[in-house]
Amino acid sequence: MVRLRQDSRGNYVARKRLPDHIREEYGRLYGPSFEAKLSLPGSTKRREAERLFQEWLADVEAKIANIVAQRIGEGTALRRQQARALVHHYQLVPSLVAAGSAM
Repeated sequence: MVRLRQDSRGNYVARKRLPDHIREEYGRLYGPSFEAKLSLPGSTKRREAERLFQEWLADVEAKIANIVAQRIGEGTALRRQQARALVHHYQLVPSLVAAGSAM
């Protein structure tokens, strides 16, 4: 289980061990290949640190799920930020949506 904690200097830290079967691919795509780490300065308010921790954890777990989905040939899940960017793109370019539906 991953938890947000404060280190001896008051900084907020969290670590998530990566599953053995996706480490190599995760490392190639995102950098770390043993564990994902979060570090926030101690000046961050507790509530904000908790919110950022939950976003970070959801992001890491979505990355892991996407790697597994790609390996077994399923679709991939969008992270919240990716979904927002996709919606924003189609709001800015409505002619693409209309052209796509006409095909």
